[in-house]
Order: sequence, then C-alpha cells, then structure tokens
Amino acid sequence: MILDKKMELASALAVTDADAYTTYALDLGNPTVKNDIAAGEPMAMVFCVDTAAAGSTDTSDFSVVQCAAAAFSSGQEKLATRRIANADLTAGSIHVIPIPSHPDPLRYLAGQIELGSGDTVTVSVYVVPLSFVDKIRQYAPGFSIS
Repeated sequence: MILDKKMELASALAVTDADAYTTYALDLGNPTVKNDIAAGEPMAMVFCVDTAAAGSTDTSDFSVVQCAAAAFSSGQEKLATRRIANADLTAGSIHVIPIPSHPDPLRYLAGQIELGSGDTVTVSVYVVPLSFVDKIRQYAPGFSIS
C-alpha cells in the first residue's frame, strides 16, 4: 500500500480512557464552495492498530469527523462511525471507514476514537483512496518478498 506522509493524520497515537482526535486534521481549503473529499474517487480513513486494545471487553467507536475549526473545539460533525469490539483491535489489524459525500462539507476532516473507561489503544490513521484498501497486505517481520 502506498501511504502519503501528508495524508497521515496520526502516527502511533496513544488513546487512553476517553475520546481523542487524530493529531492532525486534513485541511480541505476554504473556497466559497467547500471541497467535498468524497466527490470523484472514493476515499477512506484507515485506522491501523499499532498496540492492541487493553482494558475492558467492550467496544470502541472509530469515526470520521468534520469541523469548521482546525482545533475541533466545537461544532464537530460525525460523517461515519464504526463500532469495533475491543477483542478485534489486535496489533496489526486495519479498520477502514469509507468517507461519505456530504452536501455541506466543512473545512477540516479528522478521525476520532472513543474508548470506554479504562481502555487503551495505539493507532496510526491515514486517508487513502478506497481503491488502495484491498491492496493492503500484512507480512510477518523478517520475510523478504521477491
């Protein structure tokens, strides 16, 4: 899979006990008519689990959110959410959320992770074309691919 460093919203983001937004937000620009990232080639937000979830056996919510403010301090709007069992948040697992089209897109796009009390997980988050998703392959360390 080809990953663009500028499309990385979080690298090894340690989330503990609460909800968190990705380290960075994708700035879609501020023209009079806002840019709809989902128009044209479908895009997805990819959550890669770096360190497995620990804590309860509950579920966690992973969301694509948009906001008019870069700090995501108020006025956030969830575009899509995926509820994932903590047992499925194993190291190396990949969880994909397609980014839906929106009739009134806001300027900034980010990921949000909501955990239960006492839960922890470490994730890296990327925005990629949806067509890249089926090309993601995981290989054990030490193997050479030829």
